[in-house]
Parts: sequence; C-alpha cells; structure tokens
Amino acid sequence: MVADSTLTERAGILYDAVVLPGGPQGSVNLAAKPGRRGVYFGPRYRGKADLSESCSAAARVLGGNGLLKGRRYVCSGELWQHVTDGGVRGPGGRLEDGNLISGKGLGHVFDFSFTVAARLLGG
Repeated sequence: MVADSTLTERAGILYDAVVLPGGPQGSVNLAAKPGRRGVYFGPRYRGKADLSESCSAAARVLGGNGLLKGRRYVCSGELWQHVTDGGVRGPGGRLEDGNLISGKGLGHVFDFSFTVAARLLGG
C-alpha cells in the first residue's frame, strides 16, 4: 500500500479517526517516521468520534512513542516486546480501551474493522 500523502502533509485537517495498518514490516515503517506522536494525537486530531485504531501496529508505533502508558491493547506476534512505556497487553483478538481500538492481526481484521465502523457511526 502506498499513501497519496502523509499525515504531516495534511496536518491542517481534522480527522474523525486514524487507522494505523500494521503487520511486521508495516509497523516498523510507521514507527520509524519522525513526529508520529504529534501528527496522530496532537491538537489537529479531534474529530467527532475521537478514535484511534491500530491493527497490530499498536505495540511498536504507539508504545514506541509513549502513547500506551496505562492503556490496554492487543497485537500480533512478538510486537508487544516493543512496548516500554507501561502499556498492558490484553487478551483476545480485538480490544477497546477508551478511544483506542486495537486488533491482533489478520485473523481478527473483520472484527476489528466492524468495531471501528460501528464506533464511527455512533454504535
């Protein structure tokens, strides 16, 4: 997947949600980009749903930027080993903790996706 632009380039836009697609190499690529924290969770990220979603990339991307402290999440494989900020790995294939929805990987992508859609639609 190749994006048309980066969130940094679209910093003036307010988002209802930001979805971080994961996978082993995808999460490495996302975590390697500078300024991830300010782009995803700064003052420009305030939409009607105020959701953040992460499909298995949460451990490496969010945890690597200090954004899982005290939060529960799930992720695939050994990505949990990259959480050094106090995030708590939970059970199951999909987990919601406030405005954070995390998924464990491809085997749970439909449950994750339908949960994201339901929350965006107010359910």
